[in-house]
Amino acid sequence: MLEVQDDMLIDAPDGIYMAGMGWDFFNSPTDTFHFERDLEFHFDENFGNLNFQISQPNQSSTLPVTDLAAVTNGGPNLLEASKQGPPLDKLNTTADTSGYEAFKRSPWLWTPVRHDHAYAEGSQLSVNEVQMMESPEVNEICGTDDIVPKAMDPATRDEIFSLVLKFSSSEVNIRSFPSFRLLNVLMQAFFVKESASATPWLHVFSFEPDSVKSELIASIVAAGATLFAVPDIWKMGLALQEIVKLASAAAIDEDNRRVRDLQSIQAFWMWIKIGLWSGFRRKMEIAEGFAHTVPTMLRRAGAFRQNRYTPAIFPATSDNGEVLKQKWLKWIEQESFKRQVTVLDLASNRHYSQISRLVLQIMMNEMKSSIAFTRNPLFSGTEIAFSLPAAQDLWDAQDETEWRDRMIAKSGTTTTSTLMDGMHDPCSLENEADIVDVGFASHAILIGLWGRVYSFLDSKAFYLRDNSDSHASSSLWLEAQRQELYLKIQSITTKLGWLLPLSSEARLVSEFLMMSLYVSSEDIQRIAGRYGEDDFQKSLPVLDRWNNSKDGRYARWHAGQVLKAARSFPPTQLDAFNGIATYHACLVLWVGCALKQRAGRHIQSGQVMQPRPATNLTSAATGEEQEMQFSRPANSTSDPTKASKRQTTQVILDGEETSEVRSYLAMGVGQPCLHMSNRLVEFEEPAAVSKVLSDIFRANFPSKSYPLPPMLENLDSLMAELCRSHFI
Repeated sequence: MLEVQDDMLIDAPDGIYMAGMGWDFFNSPTDTFHFERDLEFHFDENFGNLNFQISQPNQSSTLPVTDLAAVTNGGPNLLEASKQGPPLDKLNTTADTSGYEAFKRSPWLWTPVRHDHAYAEGSQLSVNEVQMMESPEVNEICGTDDIVPKAMDPATRDEIFSLVLKFSSSEVNIRSFPSFRLLNVLMQAFFVKESASATPWLHVFSFEPDSVKSELIASIVAAGATLFAVPDIWKMGLALQEIVKLASAAAIDEDNRRVRDLQSIQAFWMWIKIGLWSGFRRKMEIAEGFAHTVPTMLRRAGAFRQNRYTPAIFPATSDNGEVLKQKWLKWIEQESFKRQVTVLDLASNRHYSQISRLVLQIMMNEMKSSIAFTRNPLFSGTEIAFSLPAAQDLWDAQDETEWRDRMIAKSGTTTTSTLMDGMHDPCSLENEADIVDVGFASHAILIGLWGRVYSFLDSKAFYLRDNSDSHASSSLWLEAQRQELYLKIQSITTKLGWLLPLSSEARLVSEFLMMSLYVSSEDIQRIAGRYGEDDFQKSLPVLDRWNNSKDGRYARWHAGQVLKAARSFPPTQLDAFNGIATYHACLVLWVGCALKQRAGRHIQSGQVMQPRPATNLTSAATGEEQEMQFSRPANSTSDPTKASKRQTTQVILDGEETSEVRSYLAMGVGQPCLHMSNRLVEFEEPAAVSKVLSDIFRANFPSKSYPLPPMLENLDSLMAELCRSHFI
């Protein structure tokens, strides 16, 4: 019987802002707490039924999650159910719910109700900011006034408030609006996080809050508000996101030239990004529905093509004053477009720097949402033909003089390498490592490969439904394509790591891509019950064969490596996407463990597990998948010593690659294990996987006064609920 002990959580003081900012010029205290706020999926979609109380430091949780009722579809409180459920060793046999019922309350499924509309959150714009403004974390942020942008003109607040009044329902009573000081704090919080990002797209040191469009500054305030754990603040940020959504659309309708204006595009993309990862089902679905808008604007404007941009900008040693400043600003505009494509006047070609960074940022966000929501990407990295972003030290220059000196020190050279060049041969970046932002490029290259992985999965789903004579040749072609992609991802990961140590997120993405080549997230969710009993029954024989094949072992190995990467994230940095990827990896491990346990029950009862005909699912056997259905090699039990060794050799799925791991992958030798609560547990109890996921999330968010970020809390609860079900 598997016995689980409570973890010893890190005894860390708690604040209102998250830790781990990681930037050199701002020493954020380790006791702060912030996150990209995501709401629990059984929360009231319009905040109306939330009754939060802000606690003082060292008190119990300010978010009484276990007291919240599921207001959507009348569902039960999953978190409370999981905490009050049966012991861990009994979870997989005592459930009274199905996977389908659990998924109905997940962040991915939304049923609109009468009170769902854009104006429902207007009252949340009124906040009580006294306690927050007295906190030490706010004082820390205010201490960055000389480093990050700050609005100087109170009229900036008035412009935001005018948007609120214009796009709020007349029935909403807004009793107060955040002060000028609070809006500055929220804006600066956003820039603190942006400066620490491995993929920055908005240039901090040249940003002038008092001169940008009101929709953009409002979106930045909204994004900053979602970083705080104080309910009044993040609710205000999500309400302001609705205002930005309405204002951005209205501005473009009133003046169609806005579709070529960088700031307008940035504001539009910001509300989409906030909504997409908010955790609110309504916001997520609406944001996903509008996600194609910004790529369409940029594609029509030619922003993906190199010839759309002006020639490279070089400062001369003699440049100074206004001439030098204009060159610097023009370079920033062009560079930002590469990184994100948001605030640009495409008609004048003045924003190349910011535009290029924006394009890559949008591409990466689209690939992440494709993974998270199990759908095809809206566009491909092959469309992006401009050169990669310039080196980080050039981007971080705080003024035009520093930028000029750094440019001249690099001999005035610029990169010619593109995203596709990096995907085909990352070593080509070695000669340009001094002038290319290798960290940004590494993230873009790796996540960009998801397009190729999804294309393979789509081809597999198509050809394996073919029952004609050409099926055999299609299977061979698919296996060859998979092997080529697998080796490609391995090679790119190794080469990029040689150029610059990969971040935790880059390693997580790499392992997730390789895992996806051996199992479709769609099929895993199907057998977990997301699509109901019929789909579960159809997928069961296919997944049974997969679980006992080399494909199943490779999928579990890379799923374990995803967990290993997730554990290495800096404190409080395991955000919405990375949390979802970790959850998907745990789901793969849980399904494998549950299917193995199911097969064991049939053997004990004397039933013979016969492989059933393959159904038309994307996980249908190809190549090695057909090898070990429900039996071991013929000589597996002929030698008792060898049989014992096969059963007792531990294979640590979330550890280092060893000879035991290679034997397991090739022949199925050994007993798979996972780390849990500082010890190894064998891959026998499905409920243990839920505990592993919970441990990873809690280790990254060790606060005692706050629960997990709601998106992670939801995923943790969903995993626990699935473990309580007995349908596998």
